[in-house]
Amino acid sequence: MKLRLKLAHWALNRKAGKLTRKTEVHNFDTAKTVAVLWSFDESDAFGILQRYLQTRKNMSVTSLYFNSEKKANTEDGKSFSKAQLSWLGFPKEGPAIGLLQQKTDLLIDLTVKKKFPLQAVASLSGAAFKVGFGADDYNPYDLNIDIQNKPEPTYLAEQIINYLNQINKKEA
Repeated sequence: MKLRLKLAHWALNRKAGKLTRKTEVHNFDTAKTVAVLWSFDESDAFGILQRYLQTRKNMSVTSLYFNSEKKANTEDGKSFSKAQLSWLGFPKEGPAIGLLQQKTDLLIDLTVKKKFPLQAVASLSGAAFKVGFGADDYNPYDLNIDIQNKPEPTYLAEQIINYLNQINKKEA
């Protein structure tokens, strides 16, 4: 691991340690606000989740993706790029900062190949319930979906939909 990345992870652990948030289990029935994190190269997985979320009523969905190109077009307000990051890789401007300031019920991270800027947003988010695939020592999630046997973004999206439809169900 490069020195800058080690330093970035150290800083992230310190910032995340200072974060205070109220953890509350949410599923697709109880979540009113949902934030979805994904990487530009994982758009198929986002498409699967987006199609599912469009069927849900009374749910506000915000999506944010990371485009790793330095001069990527981020005018859509749903993406951020390297140009909007600090030298360590933390968001310093743009929609990532807006997402960090939002209080959401549910944060869904669709990334399989971890990129530090998305790790930072997931870790520093004040979401009440965080769901994603935590590999190795990086795991800011309240619900970790283990997809090590099939580490594909589309499979992760399908599993997240499956698990969030199963947990914390109210019996009729």
